[in-house]
Amino acid sequence: MKKISIAIIMLILLGCGPKKEPMNTTGEINDPDLLFRIALDLTRKGELKQASAALLKAEEIDSKNSDVKSLLGFVYMQEGESAKAESKLKESLEIRPSHTAYINLAQLYITMSKWDFAIDNANKALEDIMYFTPYEAYNIIGWAYYNKKQYDQAKQAFSKALKTNSSYVLAMLNLALTYVATNKYDLAKDEYERIINTCGDNCPGPFLSEFYYRLGMCHLKLKDKKNAKVAFEKSIEIDPTGEFAKLSRQKL
Repeated sequence: MKKISIAIIMLILLGCGPKKEPMNTTGEINDPDLLFRIALDLTRKGELKQASAALLKAEEIDSKNSDVKSLLGFVYMQEGESAKAESKLKESLEIRPSHTAYINLAQLYITMSKWDFAIDNANKALEDIMYFTPYEAYNIIGWAYYNKKQYDQAKQAFSKALKTNSSYVLAMLNLALTYVATNKYDLAKDEYERIINTCGDNCPGPFLSEFYYRLGMCHLKLKDKKNAKVAFEKSIEIDPTGEFAKLSRQKL
């Protein structure tokens, strides 16, 4: 076997091109990839203003960086800047289509009540074989159909979400709402029970109180006053001063 020189190994490890300095002479970061990683960390911490500042600087240095534009669109969406978010996410997709940008754009259109656009972009995210959380896209599609009052399509989408992630509580909740909207209270009851069993002690009190209240309402619709009373009492016990405890008291 032919030996590889130490010099060649070092070139492979360090890169053959000129080294990119992460800072300029004034101490400012001028590496867009480093700025992106900083912005990503800031976004996770909820420090959106600082994140957008870092991303705008990165975009100034590298205007064709699709990841920078995609994250900037997401940050704008979190800040409620819908027009800016839509613009940046579309720019990102023009440079390089990605499931991340498609799913963020779909979620943005949900907040804008643009249901058909949400469905279209979520479906495009699903076409990416590297998209490993398809249940998020199916849930978006289902919620769009739910708001269009196309309940059969909504049910199908939520069911697909749960086939890919059987413990995805948000899809369970939305499926339960779909059953309630179509007066299928027995199926809605089953979903609320599944939600409660899935959440267990990990579910924050106010949410668990709501789930018990909604379960109680299903029992009432099914004329099962005994189990409705048990559910309402549980709602009150879990979060005594909460909104759904108050509603539960009104039903007792």
